[in-house]
Amino acid sequence: QYFLLLNFVLTMWWWEISFLLSVLVVFWLLPRLRFFYFTPKSFPPGPRNYNFILGQTQEIFGSPPCAPQIRWARTYGDVVGYWFFLGAKRVLITDPEAMKRVLVTNSKNYAKPRRQIRMFRQVVGEGLLATEGDQHKRQRKGSSPAFRHENLKDFIGTFAEKTLILVKKWKALTANGTAEIEMCGALKSLTLDIIGVTAFGYEFDAQSDVPNKMVESYRHCLDSAGFSLINFIPFVNRLPFGKNKRSRIAFQNMRAKVEELIELEKSKMEKSKNLLGGLIDASENFSQKELVDQILTFMIAGHETTSVGLCWTFYLLSSHPKVVETVRDELHSVLGSDPIRVPTFEDMANLPYLCALVKESLRLYPPAPLTQRECLQDDKLGGYDIPAGTIVCVCPGALHRMSHLYEDPDEFRPERWLTDRKRHPLAWLPFLAGHRSCIGSRFALLEMQTILAVLLPLFTLKLAPNCKVVPKLRVTLQPSPDLPMLLSRA
Repeated sequence: QYFLLLNFVLTMWWWEISFLLSVLVVFWLLPRLRFFYFTPKSFPPGPRNYNFILGQTQEIFGSPPCAPQIRWARTYGDVVGYWFFLGAKRVLITDPEAMKRVLVTNSKNYAKPRRQIRMFRQVVGEGLLATEGDQHKRQRKGSSPAFRHENLKDFIGTFAEKTLILVKKWKALTANGTAEIEMCGALKSLTLDIIGVTAFGYEFDAQSDVPNKMVESYRHCLDSAGFSLINFIPFVNRLPFGKNKRSRIAFQNMRAKVEELIELEKSKMEKSKNLLGGLIDASENFSQKELVDQILTFMIAGHETTSVGLCWTFYLLSSHPKVVETVRDELHSVLGSDPIRVPTFEDMANLPYLCALVKESLRLYPPAPLTQRECLQDDKLGGYDIPAGTIVCVCPGALHRMSHLYEDPDEFRPERWLTDRKRHPLAWLPFLAGHRSCIGSRFALLEMQTILAVLLPLFTLKLAPNCKVVPKLRVTLQPSPDLPMLLSRA
């Protein structure tokens, strides 16, 4: 009787499993196979050297970041259809009008994919990067006052003050001539010091040589957030690996420190002129947890993107001495020859070439070169049908390299921004556009311009001999290796 009962149970399980598999085949697999092998003509053209299992993933993950997207856009046009794992539909757009529809005019129909939201929440909780709908709208409204014009004017002093610490270190290094430095490390420490003070009034002292628990915790947080196929697998970050344990401890340390600083700020009679003070002024829009999440969001997004943008700028300048000469002449004419004269907020309006230099660097190497949106209801982009459920790849890294938008698009030419040529407002998207655009874009641009204005008149930087730099997509688009450079006084 026992074996008869066991046989009956196993038989029932087998029928249930068979039924579920049949449902999966009929409602999930067959539609994908049909669309894959009988692609409708209304679907955008694109590469067809693929198989159903892998799609174009081998080409995407086996190439430098954005290289396939640039190649496809130049071959097939502004709207390209391609495939991901198991016949999943993807559409790449590099048309400013299509970008406008996805990011601005019809943005309610294009949401961040759940997988992307999950990855962000592992790092910043429910901050601006990881929320949708009414929650995101409320958070954005509450965060905007922290980035108002008056605050930016106050921040420029901090930008310059922290940069002068780096100047002192570099002067010591070059006292006897040329020195080799790791540029990315130096800039990451500088921008971490800046974001610590401007975000929540905390002195990381990342530029000092003294070990700092909070600096190490923060760097562990960033390491765990890297772009990897592993991060696309659910729950992998919860497995009992040593790296996961270190990351959890690092996140706990960071959150505990931010919570402590929030309580300290709330106890003050007069709020500080930093991002945290601005958020607390609008505290009716935020719970305690959301305050922590927003500060971590501003910190990671603000630090990582700015430091990487500066790394690529110095990389480009190292091979363009005439550009360096031109920007130095402009800085000298506006700031004078006093080596300790730092730029003011008002000076920036008189430095158009410096501004153009930063814009051109961000065009060639946008720190966030691609993102994704999921089409919620059937739509059209560039005249092509976009079925509901399609993932749309919004790729500034490819958009910025299109020849119909930029003459000689692969060339570093800051002067292109000083002409009267009219461009589509969404032809330059390092900070995206619409309600999900980077809320700290003006902060980032001003920080980059200030740091360059302080460093460029004083130092010359050249790429170390025999160093071949390639872009790698981690949290952001970073140089690999970490930009070894030869530093000398100007």
